[in-house]
Amino acid sequence: MKQILPVTFFSILLTAFTVQKFNPQEITQVVLTLPELNSKALQQDLEEDINNLSGIQYIETSLMSKTLIINYDARKISLAAFDHILHKWGCSPTESSFYNIVSMK
Repeated sequence: MKQILPVTFFSILLTAFTVQKFNPQEITQVVLTLPELNSKALQQDLEEDINNLSGIQYIETSLMSKTLIINYDARKISLAAFDHILHKWGCSPTESSFYNIVSMK
């Protein structure tokens, strides 16, 4: 009977530490349609500038569909940062879609 209390306490502590380490990272995916995306040079410049931002997980551009796909950590980066880079290169998105993605780290 004396051992039940320490065993129960240990189990609760173990569960608390395990739950604390389980921290799924929420990633946001944005898909932007950019009519101005029409050259390889612009594609590379956009990808390079966006990759330099903190919190970028994935970036892909397509000249064929004129789209930009970015997976990013919304806690580390704001949409204003993307907007600044797009305007820097003369791009204005005509359509945008946002999706929440859960990533297990």
